[in-house]
Amino acid sequence: MAVLNHNRVMAYLVPADVYESMLERLDDLYLAELVKERADEKGEPVDIDAL
Repeated sequence: MAVLNHNRVMAYLVPADVYESMLERLDDLYLAELVKERADEKGEPVDIDAL
């Protein structure tokens, strides 16, 4: 639903579950981009048990 003010869109209203789904998708896209950026990095392996 669009909220108009003088025939100009001021806001879009979406159900809470749709908004949460959009945020999850954006977070997934951000993490995927971060993984791609770091894929070529050389680093020391970390032992998860030592942490």
